[in-house]
Formats: sequence, C-alpha cells, structure tokens
Amino acid sequence: MEEQRLETIDTDLLINEIEKHPAIWDMKSPDYKDRNLKKKCWEETADIFCSSGEVKEEQAMEFGRLKIDIMGLSEVRWEGTGIISDKDITFIYSGGETHQRGVGVVMTANATKSIAGYWAISDRIILVKLKGKQIDVNLIQVCAPTCDYTDEDIKDFYETLTAAKKLCKQHETNVEIYENRSRS
Repeated sequence: MEEQRLETIDTDLLINEIEKHPAIWDMKSPDYKDRNLKKKCWEETADIFCSSGEVKEEQAMEFGRLKIDIMGLSEVRWEGTGIISDKDITFIYSGGETHQRGVGVVMTANATKSIAGYWAISDRIILVKLKGKQIDVNLIQVCAPTCDYTDEDIKDFYETLTAAKKLCKQHETNVEIYENRSRS
C-alpha cells in the first residue's frame, strides 16, 4: 500500500482567503452563479497554498524547454521578500504582507552567477542587477495596477517605479518586464 503524506494547511488563512471571495460561498451574491468567476476565485485561493517555497522541478524543465535563462513573474502571491536557490534555478521575489500580488525573477544557475544584487522595492516592483563583462543590466520586474485601481494608487505606483529607476546608474542598461494585464 502506498504511503500518503498529509501536509498541514493554515486553516485560519484558508478561511480568510475564502471569505474574500463571496462568489465561492455567498449564495445571495450575484457572483455566486458566475461559474467562471467562481473558478477564478478558487484558483487564486489554491495558488496561495500551492506555493511551497521550493523551486519546482517543472520550472527547471520549462527553462530548458524554452531555452531561456531569465524569466520575470507577476502575481507570485508570496509573503515577504527573499531568494530561494537550488542547483538549477534561483527565484528572487518581492511580496507584500498578504498572499496578494508579488513579483519575482527566476533564473538558471548560469544566469545566477551574474547577480550583483537585488532590491525588493514593493509587492509590485523588484530590481535585479546583473554584472556583465562590458555593461551591467538592471532587470525591473513590474506588476502595474490596472484601471480598476484608484488614480492615487496608480500615481503611487509610478512614483515608486521612478524611485526604483534612480537606483540604476546612467551607463547601465535597464530592462523593464511588464505583465500585459490591460482591461477594457
């Protein structure tokens, strides 16, 4: 008989996350009957509990399949900031105080050798400096707010992005990686 491993789940966090999505539980909510929204809400909730803090083997395989060394990620939904490495992949991330938003940069072991530093600016912006032979490159992974946010939130975001760019020197090359999340 195959042994099954039972992982622990933070029950309070699970309840809090479900409560944030009335489409899942509130039968009186007009969103309750929207199957697509309900599915999206469950996926967002599941994402929080599926991030184990380990770099997954599938991610390493995906890098090999796509033949890339660096990939920017948005909506990573991890708390705090940090860097996680294994022999094949390094993940540098910047999240908030809750399992919302968050950005990160995933790199192969070869690209990781070039890291000169990183700055977790906010849960929407992370800057990773790579040391090159002739020039240094700054990767700025960005998750910009959509038009659903207030004008003040959007203004604050762009002020923070401008401040992040000031950490870069004039002779360095800046690469900004945005997620295409426009809404009509």
